[in-house]
This record gives sequence, structure tokens and C-alpha cells, in this order.
Amino acid sequence: MSEIPVAQTAVETSNAASEAATTAPSGDAVARRVTVHVSGARGSALVKSVIVTGDGKESGGEMVQQTLPYTQELSIAAGQAFTKVFVLAKYPSGATDAISCSVSVDGKEVAANSSRNHQPVECLFIEKDSK
Repeated sequence: MSEIPVAQTAVETSNAASEAATTAPSGDAVARRVTVHVSGARGSALVKSVIVTGDGKESGGEMVQQTLPYTQELSIAAGQAFTKVFVLAKYPSGATDAISCSVSVDGKEVAANSSRNHQPVECLFIEKDSK
């Protein structure tokens, strides 16, 4: 798992839910886990995932060919806020077929989408009122 100071369905979470997910029972901040998943009918796809942190820095962003199903897990350091997670996936060379993506934060799916034909699939999670 990568440590990062850190997909077309948008889901927002309240600040209270965000604080509950990032605070241990002792009141200490804990690391958050972001999982990006892409699956489809073909063996591989071009995948781009971007995480934007609370201070505006971006991680990722390069379109890379990945074997499907593809899962990327990121650990966001305790106390490090993130505001957006974006995933874009498509088949290379204009190939057509079903493709889907999802984003989970701390084990809870927060965005999911699927596409067919030549259209890329996008998943976007925006954390409302992030610190």
C-alpha cells in the first residue's frame, strides 16, 4: 500500500462523517484508506486516478495501462485532509465493451459508475467541508 498525503457519480459526505472516520476512539487522528477499483470485460484498460489533498496538491494523474480487474489502495496520513478522488478508465484504441469503476473510503463505497461502447467511465468523490 502506498503512503500518499492525500471517480461520473459524485457522492458527498458531511464533515461530521469525515471527522468520525478520521478520529480514533481515543480522539487521535488515524490514517484513512482510499481504494480505487476498475473492472471490465476486457483484459486491460487505460486508468487514471487523481487524489487532491486539502492544500491543493495532486497525486497521480497519468493515464497508465493496467490489467483488469485493477485495484489501487492508498493510505492517507493521519491528519492529512483530501478533497477529491477522481478515476477515469477506458479501453485503448477505441475498443468497446462494458467497464466500471468505484471509489471506497475507509471500506465504504462512496462513488461508482459504469459505461459501455466507446465512452470512458468516470468516478468522482468530493469530500464536503474537508479540513
